[in-house]
Amino acid sequence: ATLQAGSPRVTHLYPSGGQRGSEIEVVCSGSNLEDAKGLVFDEPGFETTTVSAEKGKFKVKIKVPAQARLGEHLVRINTATGLSDLRLFYVSPFPLIEEQEVKDQPDQRQPVALGSTVYGRSQGEDQDHFEVEVKKGERLTAEVIGARLQTQSIYDPFLTITKADGTTLAEVDDVAFTRQDPVVSIIAPEDGKYRVTLKDATNSGPGECHYLLHLGSFPRPLAVYPPGGPAGEELKVKLIGDARGPMEQTVKLPAQPDDRFEIFAADSQAAPQPNYIRVSNAPNALEAEPNNDWQTASPATNGLPLALNGILQEKGDVDFFKITAKKGLEYDVTCYARRLRSPVDSVLSIYDAKGNRLANNDDSGSPDSYLRWKAPADGEFFVSLNDQLQRGGPHFTYRIEIKPVEPRLTTWLPEMVINSSQERRAIVVPKGNRYASLVRIKRWDIGGEVKMEAADLPVGVTISAPHFDKSVDTVPMVFEAAPSAQPAAKTFVLKPTLTEPPKEGPPVAAAVEHDVDVAENGNQKAFYAVREDRLPVAVIDEVPVTIRLVPPKAPVLQNGSLNLKVVA
Repeated sequence: ATLQAGSPRVTHLYPSGGQRGSEIEVVCSGSNLEDAKGLVFDEPGFETTTVSAEKGKFKVKIKVPAQARLGEHLVRINTATGLSDLRLFYVSPFPLIEEQEVKDQPDQRQPVALGSTVYGRSQGEDQDHFEVEVKKGERLTAEVIGARLQTQSIYDPFLTITKADGTTLAEVDDVAFTRQDPVVSIIAPEDGKYRVTLKDATNSGPGECHYLLHLGSFPRPLAVYPPGGPAGEELKVKLIGDARGPMEQTVKLPAQPDDRFEIFAADSQAAPQPNYIRVSNAPNALEAEPNNDWQTASPATNGLPLALNGILQEKGDVDFFKITAKKGLEYDVTCYARRLRSPVDSVLSIYDAKGNRLANNDDSGSPDSYLRWKAPADGEFFVSLNDQLQRGGPHFTYRIEIKPVEPRLTTWLPEMVINSSQERRAIVVPKGNRYASLVRIKRWDIGGEVKMEAADLPVGVTISAPHFDKSVDTVPMVFEAAPSAQPAAKTFVLKPTLTEPPKEGPPVAAAVEHDVDVAENGNQKAFYAVREDRLPVAVIDEVPVTIRLVPPKAPVLQNGSLNLKVVA
């Protein structure tokens, strides 16, 4: 008989969230979960207690810390034989309430208090109806987490708010702020009961169609302006898109750059999901209208590096900035819009002092634009940005960072199975045994031999870290656990460094950039993905086999072959 090792797989968690400071029972469904031990979260403090484990299902109680960060968390199930794929768990400020389905009354409205998170399923043609009581002039906000909770099949939630007499006040499908999920806030026109209806947009929802629905009076801005700022400074921002209009807030930015710094809007209630801005080492320059052509371009008085910030405020809007660059220097010119949940599909251009276009980019692997540009002379140049479809609006924010090219190194565990982004992308080492995995590196604007170091591995785990030759970007690495190593699951860091670093300039930056598809889409681009800056590792129970490769005594010649002896 031929046997194949089975990795634990998780298709969904139900519910995929819990209230801050409370305990909730969650059912994890998938395969190879009979020996599940608990959950591994992306931050400490979550406590888990196993309720039951059976074939394809694992039930666990999760105690959410009182100070847990609101919003999205990454989680894996730890078993005696491996780590599951990554799933999402959302921390809410509100108590969770399960939908109550009445089979013979499909249109029955379930009363829900403002300040609640409802969880349920709306599969196929199912429509879930909820009723909230709102005073005239009060804000009613509804936001859905649905598409992000699916795995292989897409669930496309559609949200409707109506008055008691059936008058429609809002219909929402996709919103850039939530990528694929609906969100809306309205001001109640009168005292009364309002119906919130959730369904699949196609009336044929496949798969689990599991959702979380936040209902409350909390603010729901859709964008932040400016969408970024300099590290370590205070930044005054405007939160845009809420039903009550713009709100201003001053935030203290962290001392180190952050691609997704979180800002939570709040008044009488806290928003359950954050807005994102970018923190970098570049000073800000803000657009000043009118700046629709190069003759009226907004001047950026600081030299480069620089971050240009603006809003495409109406249809057909084009924003121009005037910058100063040095001859011969190469610059990375990067737009941040979709990555910060803006609807802008950017088109980026650079012009000389006479208005002649020197460079242009629409998409560069994502809806956000990118250019590698070398200034042909010292002097003034113009940078423009517009939407590919000539769209615009008050929350069409963007940020363009221009900085000299800097070398860096990144590392990750490569995808091993086609159309299955997460399979075999965790390090799972049996006690007293070994585990091998391919590791990838990318050299950005630098070359040379690279050595690898690991930090924060479980006690008793060591690695054989061969050097990456200057012509190689992928190597197998062997992780070994001592017989005394205790079962554990955590995250660790692989840090690549050059064996011969450059003698001049700053140290070469290095980071883990491990991209994981959460809501997969077959062989198409994933509906939702996350980037981890640490890698998953677990020490598991002993396995009854060891494998050893007998080293060959002669090298393999080019285009030749060699028999290898494997001892099991």
